[in-house]
Amino acid sequence: MEKRIDREFAEYENAMTEHSAAYVFAKCGEINAMCTCYNLLTIKLVQAADMPCIEYLARFRQPLKVVCDEWIKLDRKHEEAFDSMLQALMESGSAESRSDFDPDWVVKHCSQAMH
Repeated sequence: MEKRIDREFAEYENAMTEHSAAYVFAKCGEINAMCTCYNLLTIKLVQAADMPCIEYLARFRQPLKVVCDEWIKLDRKHEEAFDSMLQALMESGSAESRSDFDPDWVVKHCSQAMH
């Protein structure tokens, strides 16, 4: 199983190198998911951890892709959590004390406040 996943990841890497930089950049989320899943799955295989899951994945021709596709699908479910985080960030104002303001924004909003 470990060799299959290594081969699948190598094929994925090789396929990405055949594309333009713009294409690869557009696929950065997928690439990150593939790398993350590959690394975590490799650790499970080396540690022989969670064997029922490994046995389940062994039935698929592309087990790494199966895991990666699910990972990406789950990440999309986190959009709601992301929206909540943005709302909380805005309401708390905590970023204002630890991040610099854009000078153009300051000039624009200060001049609007004066009128």
